[in-house]
This record gives sequence, C-alpha cells and structure tokens, in this order.
Amino acid sequence: MEIDRTLRYGTLEALRFFLVQKLVADRPGPSLVKWLEQVDGTNIKEKILSFKMGVAAEDEESRHETIDNIGAMVSMFAMFCSKIPGYWYTPEDFKVLADAVSREMETIGNTWKFWVVTAQK
Repeated sequence: MEIDRTLRYGTLEALRFFLVQKLVADRPGPSLVKWLEQVDGTNIKEKILSFKMGVAAEDEESRHETIDNIGAMVSMFAMFCSKIPGYWYTPEDFKVLADAVSREMETIGNTWKFWVVTAQK
C-alpha cells in the first residue's frame, strides 16, 4: 500500500484495505456461518451489527471511545508489524495512517460493521 492511498481512497478505507487484504484475506465476518456449517455447527445464529464512529457517533462517550479504540488498533498493528524484519508497511507509514485516521474520525466519522455469530457443536 502506498501512503497516498489514504488520500485517494479515504483514511478508514486505507485501514480497511490493510486489515482485510493484508491480514485477514478471507474476511472472517461474512465467512463465519459457512465455517461453522463446515464443522457441523448447529443452532447457528448470525447478527450483523453496525455503529457510527467518531464525530458520527450517537453520543459523546461513543465518539471518544470509538476514536480511542481505532487509534489503539492502528498502534497495535504498528507494534506487531515492526517486529517483522523488512515488513512492507513501515513505521512511518503507520504514523501517517494513525494521524490520518485520528483526523478523519474527528472531522468525518464512519460506520463500523461487524458480525456476531454463535453456534453449538
């Protein structure tokens, strides 16, 4: 990923690209039901949730918590990836991404979509 990808696609889109394409290529959320069916899970229940983040959040507490949490996520990936020799996403790339995510959350906000899936075996 080039640093200018943030400018072309939006900050959170750049983070989503990093997370989905580079870390979890087989997106777990949409795949969870299929995976549970493959291991003979029963009573499978899926609920897709979403919530607004940053300035788009429903209340002040959610605004602060979502900004802090996504910032912590970027920091965590930066820390782990910095331990991989020659990793393609440099510490400077992560710094640029963290600053851009923080700025975007404070000015635009976003929506986080995720899957909650339960099953029995």
